[in-house]
Amino acid sequence: MLRIPQKLHSFSASEWDSIANVRLMGGSTYHEIVLDTNSQTSSEFLSPADIEHVKVILNGDTILTMTGAQLKMINAYKGLHEEDGIYIIPFGDRSANMIESQYFGALVTFPTDNISLEVKIAAKGTHVDAKPTLEGQAWVSARQDARIWLPRVRTLNFVASASGENTLDTLPRGPIIQKMHIQSAATRLVVRRERLEVFDSTKSINNFNLKQWGRDPQGGYFHFDPTATGFNGADSFDTAVNELDFILTVPAPETARVLLHSVERVA
Repeated sequence: MLRIPQKLHSFSASEWDSIANVRLMGGSTYHEIVLDTNSQTSSEFLSPADIEHVKVILNGDTILTMTGAQLKMINAYKGLHEEDGIYIIPFGDRSANMIESQYFGALVTFPTDNISLEVKIAAKGTHVDAKPTLEGQAWVSARQDARIWLPRVRTLNFVASASGENTLDTLPRGPIIQKMHIQSAATRLVVRRERLEVFDSTKSINNFNLKQWGRDPQGGYFHFDPTATGFNGADSFDTAVNELDFILTVPAPETARVLLHSVERVA
C-alpha cells in the first residue's frame, strides 16, 4: 500500500467556542486529513458554519487556512463523495490522473518538524451535545529524503472597485498555482503573464470546460483550475514572472474572496 490511513491523537480543548489542537507526527508524507465531527451519542455533527477555520502550522508557519464551508466546497467541486459532518483537508489531490500528480503538493515532513492542526469551533448555538465531537485520520505515505515542494492554501481578498474589468496584480510571485476558487459574481476572467494572454473565458464556457474534465463547478464561484486536466505537475500555473494580471469582469463593485491553492519550491 502506497498510502495508509493513520488515526490522529486526541484533540485538546474540544469545546464549543474554542480552538482544538492536535499534534501531527513528523516523518510521513501527508496527502489529506479526514475530520469526523459526527457525535457518538446523538445525531449531531458540526456544520460548515460550526467550523470557523482549520489551520495547519508547520514550524510556526501557517501553511493552510480554510473555513468549514471552503472544505465542503472543494470536495464538492472535485466531485468526491460527501457526507454530513466529515471534512477533508487536502494537500495532495486524489482526483488527479497519475500517482505522480496525486502526490504533487503533498506535505513532506521530517521527524524534527513541529506540526499542528488547529480547528476553531463556533459557539454552541442550538446544539444539544455538551461537547462537540472531533476525531481525525491522516492518509500518509512513506517519508521522503527532501522537502522540495511546500503546499499552501490561503484566502486573499480582491477589491473590485467598479463594475466591468478590474485587475488583480498583487498575487505573490513565485508559487505555482494549482487552483484558484474566486468567490465572486464575475462573468469573465482574463489572465496575462508577461503581457501575453494565457487564459480568457466567460464563466459559462469555463464551467463547461471544467465539467468536461470531470469537475463540478460550484455556485457563486469562478474557478481558475489549470490542473483540472489531472496532470497537477505539468499543468500547474507558474507565477515566477515580472508581470502577472488577473482581470475580472464583474457586474457591480464587490470584494471577491480568492481561495488560492499553490505549492512553493523550497529546495
